[in-house]
Amino acid sequence: MASAWRRWALFAVFALVALLGSATAEDAVDADDGADPDLPEPNEEEEMQSIFEELDLDKNGKLDKEELLKSGGEEADEGFSASLSKHFPVADADGDGALDVKEMSALIDLFSQEEEEL
Repeated sequence: MASAWRRWALFAVFALVALLGSATAEDAVDADDGADPDLPEPNEEEEMQSIFEELDLDKNGKLDKEELLKSGGEEADEGFSASLSKHFPVADADGDGALDVKEMSALIDLFSQEEEEL
């Protein structure tokens, strides 16, 4: 199981990638990560699914607010908590109190929009 810091870093990297537009996750982190250069790079959907699986602590296929807050560990400050409380209900399209992969993508878009406004 990945550490809380790794899960948070994955979420943060994907949010950064969303801000950068067409960039890949590899563009947002050190390119010399030991990855096999002969393997194809994962597409955006594969990256999103991988991040989602890392953040899904109880492995139920959904992310609730507590999982997202726990993923940040001590690094999740009050600002993140406030933003999450603001955006989570908007991203939760079906209103079930948890996010699927598509809804997590919408949440990242909302965080990205908020960053652009600052």
